[in-house]
Amino acid sequence: MNLDIKTVIVIFTHFLLFFLTVMINNRLAPYSIHLSVAALYIIPVILHLQLGWGLIAVALQGLMLDSNFEPEAYGFHLILFTCLVTLLTYFKSTIRRSSYYQILILCTGINSLIMLIESMRWGSLALMTESAFWLRMLLDMTVSNVLLILITGWFIALQRQLIFFVGIDLNPEEDI
Repeated sequence: MNLDIKTVIVIFTHFLLFFLTVMINNRLAPYSIHLSVAALYIIPVILHLQLGWGLIAVALQGLMLDSNFEPEAYGFHLILFTCLVTLLTYFKSTIRRSSYYQILILCTGINSLIMLIESMRWGSLALMTESAFWLRMLLDMTVSNVLLILITGWFIALQRQLIFFVGIDLNPEEDI
């Protein structure tokens, strides 16, 4: 099993996105806003990589995200991301990789689902019955999805250009 150079590029860009997200979240901490662009860790993996290499890439990213969250049990994002990649790989053939809007809608939907699962995992049952919990989650989800809409094109273009730079031609079937 030879190492696929696309896997290395995807993992590198995931680490870059992770550090940028952490820096933005540190600046927004006084305003009590938490941004999440977790869908960008999953969607490019589904579109670019084979299942085996994709699971390795999201497992590394899931472990990195788990190391950043204090109250979370280590391995939560690893399990969540691998389950989502395994499930979404089944629908890989229905995604038009050249359609930016379809990828954007898929990213915002997956990101909202991930944020909902994270919020339900972190919140206690007593906390979830209060409206302030849901308003906070809705605010974080809205701001995160606006940021996701703004950076998805940049992030996908960065991965695409790096893959093209190393000499791998992306035909329309492999192209996002």
